[in-house]
Amino acid sequence: MKNDNEYWILALSGGGARGLFTAAVLEELENAIGEPVARHFDLIAGTSIGGILALGLAKEIPSARLKALFDHSKEIFDPSCGFPRWPIFRARYRNEALKALLEDEEVFGKAIIGDLEHRIVIPSVNYTKGEPSFFKTPHHTNLRRDWQYRLVDVGMATAAAPTYFPIYSFANQDYVDGGLVANAPGLIAVHEALHFAGQPDVQRVHVLSIGTAGSGTAMDPALASNMGALVGFKRRRFWFSKGWGFRLFELTISSQEAMSNSMLGHWLGKRHYAIDAVPRPQQTNYLALDDVSDEAREALLGQAAIASQNHLTTDLVDKIRAHKPKAPVFFHGPNKNFTEPEAPHVFESQ
Repeated sequence: MKNDNEYWILALSGGGARGLFTAAVLEELENAIGEPVARHFDLIAGTSIGGILALGLAKEIPSARLKALFDHSKEIFDPSCGFPRWPIFRARYRNEALKALLEDEEVFGKAIIGDLEHRIVIPSVNYTKGEPSFFKTPHHTNLRRDWQYRLVDVGMATAAAPTYFPIYSFANQDYVDGGLVANAPGLIAVHEALHFAGQPDVQRVHVLSIGTAGSGTAMDPALASNMGALVGFKRRRFWFSKGWGFRLFELTISSQEAMSNSMLGHWLGKRHYAIDAVPRPQQTNYLALDDVSDEAREALLGQAAIASQNHLTTDLVDKIRAHKPKAPVFFHGPNKNFTEPEAPHVFESQ
């Protein structure tokens, strides 16, 4: 049954090439709803690849088209474009292929945040300032800047994973991956709803979180407990051995995601719907952030099919389909629809 008082948030996690899992679940959801997913959520949040998908949904790019972007994964994660054996010298991959893909007119083209008709919040880290940064639609009167930014630049900024891709610079600022602060952006989105996006009651908030089928990262017993960046070189017990230069980042994002989902469960109870998958041990070797092998693709699509079947229940789909958000109020930009209240008329004294 429709409830106009409910406030629904879609939160999409980061995970590199594993975002194929997220995109496949979104395709299943959109097929079940029968129209663009964004039309049934009051706020869409996404981090890293989840941020790129969130921007696409808010632009009402069909989920099937977003899923097709992963057909270019081998171009994006091309080891010949960097120094895969020596990541201590430079990022493992260049970012030109990803940027070119996003700049395609069928993806983001020249669109800016101000062109979007659905609320978004996209985490990143402003390396210039040394603090979190959140790109948003102008759904609050104080949000006067972000609406001017290109979706391409925002997508690149939230997905600039340290050691994987270079720092991304635009508007005279340097940015790195939003996963460092909010890989699972559900908590950030709830805060946004309560303080900036017009929802004063947390009891009315529902969050659908979609992960990336990550297996998490735990201590490798072959590594020394007091290892440094290069200490223990002869025994290969240092952070950059066995891929741990990259897995440090994975440890950060998987830990943050676990914390976020746990806290959302405490706050929202049954109003938090988490869709994710724990891969089988045989599949974990194929689910690194940059694994674009055919085996990884098969594993992700298989896990997405299972997760969709298990979690996209008729009850949940019916609730999402029935929810029709009120049109958001935008205070700035090309979609500005906020009308300043008229000043009271003052009669001149005779």
